[in-house]
Amino acid sequence: MPGGTIFYRPEAVVYHKVDFQRATLKYVFNFSFREGITRAIVMKLTSQLGHNPLSVENLFLRRLLSTSLLQKLKCFYKLANFAQIGVIIVNVILIGIGYFLGSWKYGSGSK
Repeated sequence: MPGGTIFYRPEAVVYHKVDFQRATLKYVFNFSFREGITRAIVMKLTSQLGHNPLSVENLFLRRLLSTSLLQKLKCFYKLANFAQIGVIIVNVILIGIGYFLGSWKYGSGSK
């Protein structure tokens, strides 16, 4: 918002409604797979521009795996951390599979 002011309030709490179907692992896993396909399409469409539109996401992924995942591994004996580690790993794998299949289907040579 041009001319607007942004306030950083780390103590702020935001409540919003999440549809019941979006609060399931099935939805999250399906979304991750489709996100991988979308990333492959974005890479194909922007490859002629000479820059990587996914560089910020790649940085996030590296940070997630090197920081957040390692912190959770330190306390893997806690069931919640163990479950979160599993979900993170499955999501990364599904994004990778989606990206691979999207690259194969929509990659160079496809019309």
